[in-house]
Amino acid sequence: MKIRSHLLVLVAGAFVPLMVFAVAITSFSWWQQRNDLELRYLERVRAMTIALDAEMDGAIRMLRALGLSVGMNGESRETVAEQMRRTLETQPLWSSVAMGDPGWSDVVSASREAPAASGEEPPGVDKETLRRAVDSALPAVSGVVQAADGHYETQVAVPIGRAGSVERVLVAIVDQSAWLKFLSQYPIGTGATMTLLDANGRVIATTQGNGRWVGKPPAPLLLEKSREMAEGAYRGRGADGERVYAAHSRSVRWGWTVATGVPARLIEAALLDSSALLAAAAFVSIGLAVLLAFVFGRRIQRAVTALGFSASALAHGEPQPSHRPSSIDEVQEVQDAFEEADQKLRERQQRLNEALAAEQRSRRDAEQASRAKDEFLAMLGHELRNPLNAISSAVNVLHHVDPRGAEALRARDIVERQMVSLRELVDDLLDVARVTSGRIMLSARALDLAEVARRTVMMMSASGRLARHKLVTDYRTAWVNADATRIEQIVTNLVDNAAKYTPDGGTIAVRVRPRNGEAALEVADTGMGIAPSLLPRIFDLFTQGERTIDRAQGGLGLGLALVRRLAELHGGTVRAESPGVGEGATFAVNLPRIDAPKEDRPPEDGTHAGKEGKPLRILVVEDNDDGRETLAMMLRLNGHQVHEADSGPGGVASIQSVHPQVAIVDIGLPGFDGYEVARRTRASPDTREVRLVALTGYGQEEDRRNARAAGFDWFLVKPADMGALTEILAHV
Repeated sequence: MKIRSHLLVLVAGAFVPLMVFAVAITSFSWWQQRNDLELRYLERVRAMTIALDAEMDGAIRMLRALGLSVGMNGESRETVAEQMRRTLETQPLWSSVAMGDPGWSDVVSASREAPAASGEEPPGVDKETLRRAVDSALPAVSGVVQAADGHYETQVAVPIGRAGSVERVLVAIVDQSAWLKFLSQYPIGTGATMTLLDANGRVIATTQGNGRWVGKPPAPLLLEKSREMAEGAYRGRGADGERVYAAHSRSVRWGWTVATGVPARLIEAALLDSSALLAAAAFVSIGLAVLLAFVFGRRIQRAVTALGFSASALAHGEPQPSHRPSSIDEVQEVQDAFEEADQKLRERQQRLNEALAAEQRSRRDAEQASRAKDEFLAMLGHELRNPLNAISSAVNVLHHVDPRGAEALRARDIVERQMVSLRELVDDLLDVARVTSGRIMLSARALDLAEVARRTVMMMSASGRLARHKLVTDYRTAWVNADATRIEQIVTNLVDNAAKYTPDGGTIAVRVRPRNGEAALEVADTGMGIAPSLLPRIFDLFTQGERTIDRAQGGLGLGLALVRRLAELHGGTVRAESPGVGEGATFAVNLPRIDAPKEDRPPEDGTHAGKEGKPLRILVVEDNDDGRETLAMMLRLNGHQVHEADSGPGGVASIQSVHPQVAIVDIGLPGFDGYEVARRTRASPDTREVRLVALTGYGQEEDRRNARAAGFDWFLVKPADMGALTEILAHV
């Protein structure tokens, strides 16, 4: 191949990757800008939904205030109508307002057309909205309704009454043209259409073709998506078949939906222009490069013809061909240089390939670690917000219902469950931190792995965590020297992991058996399985399988990493097996087995300490008023006599004066800390027999050692597990 051809190949080799890169960049730019636009539209309709809720809430507050200020002291109808007219002037969206009895027979109204006419014909009211307001004694909002004169409107009805009965109802009527003005206050962009739908999916107002669509269902795309989900952004065909970018958001309180749609051609026109410009520049560059290749190739062709074969061999990585000595010294020198360069090039290429392979491995590891970190942070935010949201909602419910009613009981159950979830989440994070930093201490003793697994799985089943799965167990005695609490963690994490990734009705099998000098624990499931690419790193920190958008499985990707480290601390191993996605998975933990102990041992789970203990005299020492009051309240409800102190000196004084049987002491106290309280209590002959329970937010192993050294009998980490505290008191 001639030198010009080589130059053309070189040009092609340089420009083809550039063209591929340009196409990739253009495609990514299209995708990124489309996603950004969808997100912007979704954020805008969310903001409009919030504004809509605020507008509704303001109207309801105004109607309630109006209802409480007029008609209560026997005012004349003219006085009531005048007051209603003044209120109407402050509400630009209202076209009229009326007040009547629950049957809507005695009505006083005011409208913008006849603001002071108390004897005018009362405006028509939507009977269904009126009935809902009267029956529920709560505000009600209608959908779009057609008035007697043919125009469309919406109505807001607010009941007013005393002692639980509705005495009258105030109704604000909003013409659909007012909602059109409301939508126009929030422009999205050129060509965008804003639409407001009622709870029944009918158009209240739209900024494009309002007269055509009001009171009717919207375009099929919007109707379908608004029924499928509360909010979202998407692309599809509009009412006239044109492709559009659309987004909607539905009000949780009233069921109304705010939506927007923008023709795709308006959005993609700019993208097409930039892509065309990029393509034109690429073709011009290629043409110029080809022309230069021909010009310079012709200039140097004659001078390097003799070196063609050597250059070709060197370019293709082939051994240098044998050739006759050249009569041109410069050509001969170049040929000799080719041979030397060929040898060195091969050596350098080998070193470069090795270095490149190592760099690529390091980069993949770093990228994988970065993705795992980002996914972990996202999941941590999700896992924290879920219980906090449930607790916040339950607390709001408790503010509005009878504290002894069924709703209050359910709300308290929700708070309790979510607090358990938060505590488990924090415990997992702290355990991983301690394990990875080597600060965890094992309290090992001889125990039956089968008995620990049986007890742990039984507690999980009793709590309902395995209610939706078929459980198969096979326990065979296998003694190990291990920390019972940490073994329970291993079993709990493996069974929880199987439950998360196994659909309802699937099977979870737990087996313990001695095998080849080891105690083997196996947890198998028929769930989602593990992809081959994920299997080698399934035990790495923060590693998780594919998640759905609702994150139904939950978790932080910490459980399996904790299982592996705990198994290693016990001198054992853990492995995972899976035939593939959808084929289930098996996790096996192998621990060194020991001979069964000869002496009888007491029950490991403390079942001798039941919950039927006698009433005790208890002192609670806690500087947080809310924490102290709620703990004391719970203990009194359980029949105990409870005294309280809020400082270290106060706690010592109360112990000496009250002589409690049990003192529950916080560590961080004003005056002096809980350790000093324990030391002074043990130092006095009159109080040294008091049983001391440390209750603190510090849960490190060092804190436990300090508590034992100071004289505490038990150590509990906040928030207190009431079951554990009840067992301690029953033991006392």
